[in-house]
Amino acid sequence: MNNGAYRYIDDFLHRLLEKVEPSLAKGAVEDILKELYVGETELGFEDLLLYVIELDYVPEVDLLECRRIGRMLGLDKETMIDTNFWQKFSDYVDKNPQSSK
Repeated sequence: MNNGAYRYIDDFLHRLLEKVEPSLAKGAVEDILKELYVGETELGFEDLLLYVIELDYVPEVDLLECRRIGRMLGLDKETMIDTNFWQKFSDYVDKNPQSSK
């Protein structure tokens, strides 16, 4: 992936984090920001989306774009934190189409 794609993904993840930040623990937000800052985009994506999946509400976010980004990052093939991440995430996207644009 080129630098432009990573910048787009980084911006997308920062916007998503901004939307859900009030619902996350301060430590979780700091960890995600640190992962993104050091260029661990895949780790930051998975970490953030695992928290999103656990929220008691569905944030207004383009979940289909999230899925596309996850595939771009290769998380549909290899995960960093949870070996069942892709299945959990795909199920979440499929169950919440109203949030997708």
